Formats: sequence, structure tokens, C-alpha cells
Amino acid sequence: MVIKVPKSESPDLGAESDKSGGNSEKNGFEKLGKKVKGFSWSKYLEQEKAIAAPTKLFRPQQAYPTCKNGFKVGMKMEAIDPQNQCLFNVITVAEVRGYRLRLHFDGFSECYDYWVNANSLEIFPVGFCERNGYKLVPPRGYTPENFIWANWLKTNKATAAAKHLFSTKQCSSVIPHGFRVGSKLEAVDKKNTALTCVATIAGVLDNRFLVHFDGWEDCYDYWADASSPYVHPVGWCQENNRVLSPAKDYNDIENFTWESYMKETNSVAVPARSFKQHPTHGFRIGMKLEAVDPRNPILIRVATVRSIDTYRILLHFDGWRDIYDFWVDDDCPDIHPAGWCSKTGYTLTPPISPLDLVEVTGQSTGCPTPGCKGIGHIKGAKYTGHHSAFGCPYSELNISKLGLGSGLPDRLGSGNYRETVEIKNGETAMNSAEIKRCPFSGCDGLGHVTGRWTTHHKLSGCPLAQKTEMNNQAFTNEDSFSTVSDNLSAPPKLRGRPGRKRKRHLLLLRKARREIKLPNQSHGAHNNDDDSVMEELLHHSVFLPPVTKKHE
Repeated sequence: MVIKVPKSESPDLGAESDKSGGNSEKNGFEKLGKKVKGFSWSKYLEQEKAIAAPTKLFRPQQAYPTCKNGFKVGMKMEAIDPQNQCLFNVITVAEVRGYRLRLHFDGFSECYDYWVNANSLEIFPVGFCERNGYKLVPPRGYTPENFIWANWLKTNKATAAAKHLFSTKQCSSVIPHGFRVGSKLEAVDKKNTALTCVATIAGVLDNRFLVHFDGWEDCYDYWADASSPYVHPVGWCQENNRVLSPAKDYNDIENFTWESYMKETNSVAVPARSFKQHPTHGFRIGMKLEAVDPRNPILIRVATVRSIDTYRILLHFDGWRDIYDFWVDDDCPDIHPAGWCSKTGYTLTPPISPLDLVEVTGQSTGCPTPGCKGIGHIKGAKYTGHHSAFGCPYSELNISKLGLGSGLPDRLGSGNYRETVEIKNGETAMNSAEIKRCPFSGCDGLGHVTGRWTTHHKLSGCPLAQKTEMNNQAFTNEDSFSTVSDNLSAPPKLRGRPGRKRKRHLLLLRKARREIKLPNQSHGAHNNDDDSVMEELLHHSVFLPPVTKKHE
């Protein structure tokens, strides 16, 4: 028997349209290839003899929105970096599709752009950080001291997003839940869930708090609420026979006790009564829903629940191989009930069929990965498509790279560099480590001579050092070559990538021999003079100090 979702729970399970708020061409849907054929959830559920996950199982941030998306391209705001959640950044709306936004870090490459829903809890109006005591990471080239929002908006001829467009509250002065900055707790490391570590509350925002692991870099920090299954009161590990990982820099790890540690750090524990039990999610194996593709966040696909955990679900994209299955938390904002795309004006990517796999593998052009249509790129939103396995988010080369930014270097240049987040009362929640910087004077560490990387920290990869060396070399070569021959009055044009010195050395050696008609074998003092001339010609082109020769 086929169980259909009641109309009251799913307002629109009909054919998915190709519209995005009536502005698909402006939003760039044509860049994604051919238009998607009409997809009907009702027909698909009947065909697969499946059921859609009821809308009551979804949180408010996952369910059908209650208001329209009022954001426009070019609007500016402040937002939490999804990869470095302790950082608040200057952000611009780069693209609007239905109820989703593509956000851009001002001053950084488009590769780091990311997608959120318009009701995201991690975006804020301009001035939020200043009003609530958080330090805002300014665009590249600015410091927190010299960055002023009014000047930035005027310089870019941009407007700030109106406050009423945001779902977040504007004030966090009242903290009723008992979590205080500096108080201690035990928390699970989300990047290695087998570890439960000593942690500190580093910030508070509405009913959420920022978890920081003592002694570790703040790239592991994350926001949580009192009902999160990842946070526990002090003593939880001991009561449940779990191993607790002490602070990274703690001297006596084997004899660690909470009592002595809190006395040493002059801190207190979060009251046990402040923690709440995480509600049961209610998802069942076989239920279908819509989910953002973590490998290609521009796409929302038809997904099926393959397995369930206490607070997580394993999702499978219909038609794809099992190797692309992934776990998500039940409160993840990237999962939605069936019909969410149709209701919000976003294009739902339908399941692929065996026929799609045959057509893709038989094509002589395009992406060679079965099932992939060439949409998206492993390097992020800067590239809208790809045609090789190297750039394919689903290829065997990139199969281990799951999630936003997995194929990119750290946006800030070093995994140990983070800004300091300051709280209103003057307390510092975390410390920043020094960043590895390029030693060349005046260089900010951006770019790379090969063009393959966005940053560097050595002279060998510094474009500014290379440019300066080339300019100095050209000036020196011009003076030296003019004294040898009129035909060599201009320095040779540098070609190829840096480091190809041996080949260039041989080419110039042959050219010099032709110009001064140097015989292959030396004959007396005349040949010694020719050798001196040739050495003077060559030393400028191989990035070596001048070669001097004493004449008898």
C-alpha cells in the first residue's frame, strides 16, 4: 500500500518547476546546462512505493518558510564563517535563488563562497558585531581598527541588508539558560566524534553558545545549544565510563581531575541543570526528503534515509552509488521536506536513472564520472562547471573530499591563524596564533607563482619577489649586454615557469657562442677573453651572483 503525504503537510508535491522566483535566467540557471524536466513527488512516491518524511519531523529552519526571501544581490551583512565558526565576517550576497543565498567573503576568492537559507541563524545585519561586542574580521587589506562600515558601503556603492530580513535576534544581553563565558563543560569533537574533550564556553549568542576546546586551535570551535547531543556537563564521562581528553597543554594528563583543573584555571562548571535532553528525531529508514548535496551545494537532490542513529540520519541520493552516502545531524539546516524546492522557487535535481549513467559514460565529451552532468567544481563556486575528473566533485580523485572547502587551502592562509573573538565585558574567549607569512618585504602572502594556490609563505612561491627579481634582472641585463654587442642590447625575454633555470642556461650559452663566434675549443689568451665575455653574458639570467674572472 502506498502512503501519500497529506496535503496539509505538503502544500505542493506536484511537478517541480524550473522557475526561481520568476527570475531563473538572471540567477544563472542556464549555466547549469539543460533545464530539468518536470518532477512530480506524488508520482515518484507512488512509483517507488515509498513515503515522504512528514513535515512535523523538521525543525523551523528546515521546514517550509513562512515569509519570502527579501535579500537582493549586492546587499552586505555580517555572518559566521561555516569553516571557522569563531569568526564573524564581512559578507556580500553574491547570488539569490529561491529561498537560498550564495554568500561571498569580501576581499577573498569566489572559491570560498557558500550557500545558506534566507532564514539562517548565522547571518546578521550590519553593525551586529559592534553592538554585541564581537570582533568583525574585515575584508582583506583592512584591520579591525581602520575598517568602518559606512565607508565600506560608500566605497562599494552598496547597501546594507535591512534588519527585518534576518531571523536572528538583535540582542544577546540576557542569558537565561545558565551558560556563561569562561565556564567549563565536556564536549564532543565534531571532527573526530570518538573524542570527548575538556571545553570552555567562548561566546554566547541568543540561546546558543560557542564551544572551545582548551589548548586547541579555535578552528575546532562550534556553536551549540543546551539540547545539543555534543555537549555534556562536567563529570559526564566519568559517570558514563567514557574517556575524557584533558586540555592539550595540561602537564599531568594521567592525573587530571576537574576539581584541580578548575581551581588552577579559576573557573566554574556549567550547571548540570542547564543541559537539556536532545529530542528524538522520528525519521525512519526508507523515508524520502530533499537534501543539499554536500559535494555540490548548489544542488538540492531527492534523498532517502538509509540508516538512523540517536541524533543522526544516513542519507542516500536516489540513483547514485552508496559511496556518496553521508551522515547529517537531524537538525541540519540542509535537509527539507518533500516539496520544499517547489514551494520556495528552487530547482530540485531529480534522481538519476541507469539510462543517465549509460548516456554519460558513452559521451566523448563532458565529465567522465557516471551520473555527473558537469555541474559545479571541486574548487568551489568560482567555477560553475567542469569537464574532467580533476574538477569533478564525484570523481574517484575527489571521493574523499566531502564538504565545503575540502578541496581548497585555508582561506586565511594558515590553519593556526584565527582572529580573536572578544566579549562585551572585556573577556577574551580565545587566543590567536601567529600566521606563517611570506618573508619578502611588502608581500601579504596572497597568490602563488604557479597560479595553482591562493596563498604562499616562502620566497619560492612569492609572485612579488619574482616580479621584483625580474625587474632588477632586466635592468642589470640591459646595462651588461649593451657593452658586449648591439645585437644583445636588450635583455632576453623571460619565458616559462620559475625554476626552469638549467634549460634557459643552455639556450643562452648557445646564443652567446653564436654572437661572439666562440670556437668549441679554447686557443690561448684570446679565448680566455671570450670566456670572460660569455660569463658576463650568462650570470644575469640564472639568478646567480656575478662571476668575476681575474686576467693575468
